[in-house]
Amino acid sequence: MGNARVLLSHSHSKKVTDLVVNDVLHNKIAFGEIIDLMMGNDKMLAQRAAWVMSYVVQRQPASMFPHIEKLMKKAKAENVHVAIKRNVMRACIYLPKPSKYDGLIIDTCFYFLNDLQNSIAVRAFAVQTLTKYLKYYFDIHEELEILLEYNSVNASAAMKNVIAKCRNEIKIQERYH
Repeated sequence: MGNARVLLSHSHSKKVTDLVVNDVLHNKIAFGEIIDLMMGNDKMLAQRAAWVMSYVVQRQPASMFPHIEKLMKKAKAENVHVAIKRNVMRACIYLPKPSKYDGLIIDTCFYFLNDLQNSIAVRAFAVQTLTKYLKYYFDIHEELEILLEYNSVNASAAMKNVIAKCRNEIKIQERYH
């Protein structure tokens, strides 16, 4: 059996992250162990575990559902490292939609978009997630458009690109609603 704490304490690299992700995917390390490290007090391990979590969710999206409430709460907590926020938002892009957690996820995405102090990556992943929800909850488009405008002021090229894709999806979805 693998030990995520030992592996992630060893070094911070893509190679180690991929090794831990592989161990989780092959049930050598429990996904819950990764979540426990994210929730723990060791900030370095929490950041590294968050990276692992987002990669696991890309391959096994439903694995996040049993932990989603505490992950959203952790991401919104004061003084949480941006790596936690970024990786939780990245993971949300891959979650199956719709689900019983949609309201919580959508609310968290809007929470991050409302504050320009959040990193570009966190806000961009929030926009990407909300874009995927437009098909199921088109009624969010009005608030989303306001926040897209708010976030486009002085936006980076990457953020402008994500915003443009979202606006395009809004136009596509308007045809069906």
